[in-house]
Amino acid sequence: MEIFDPIKIAANCPIFIIDDQIDEFELITIGFKRSKLRQKLFHFLSGKLFFEYLESENLYFQSKFSLVLVDINMHGIGGFEVLERIKTQEDFHEFQICIMSNVDDFKDIEKAKEGKAHAFIKKPLKVSGYTEFFDDIIVID
Repeated sequence: MEIFDPIKIAANCPIFIIDDQIDEFELITIGFKRSKLRQKLFHFLSGKLFFEYLESENLYFQSKFSLVLVDINMHGIGGFEVLERIKTQEDFHEFQICIMSNVDDFKDIEKAKEGKAHAFIKKPLKVSGYTEFFDDIIVID
């Protein structure tokens, strides 16, 4: 796990998970429930569905301290495209973005850092890895 900037989220802001693997989302959910965090989790199977949701909801008020965990490799809009689109949209450019991957690829880590992601996470094999990740997040009241 590479943390580029401390991850800070508001107590009342959601956490968005964008991953086309249902089993991975289940691991993330279990890890989240075992952590100190109590935010709402939203799961999207694609970047396209995530952006459709953002466009349909009034989320500007919470955009600065919302967290997005996004998988690099997905059909359609992948993790880096999600990162780029969020960082270039005025209403959402301050989302806290974490890129997730099954492998620790130096080029991907550098690309995430250059794209202004807050972290690059090699997907843990155990639930405890996600719990530790969530417990390291700073919650702002």
